[in-house]
Amino acid sequence: MAIEKQGGFKPVVFLLADYDYTAYATTIETKKELVQKNPDLVQRFVDASIKRWYSYLQNPEPGNKLIKKDNPEMTDEQIKYGLQKLKEYGVIVSGDAEKLGIGAMTAERY
Repeated sequence: MAIEKQGGFKPVVFLLADYDYTAYATTIETKKELVQKNPDLVQRFVDASIKRWYSYLQNPEPGNKLIKKDNPEMTDEQIKYGLQKLKEYGVIVSGDAEKLGIGAMTAERY
């Protein structure tokens, strides 16, 4: 969207998944030490992250307000476009997440 407006051309987008690269792309990572020392904290963070994604997808407006607060240069149009593409490309809900829920990982895919 921004490239089309500012550059005056429509970019070609290549999705790695279209070429059979289906690795997990949006993961939460931490140190093994934190997981061992404070597993409850880690689990609560993961659970809250999953809950927030479901909440955002159901009603994006509260999250969009926070995005604009921290990134005042973001327009409603840019945020709407971003959410549309997240859904279109299955960034949050696709593959294992469609069957097992957001946050799901399988040994086969990993």
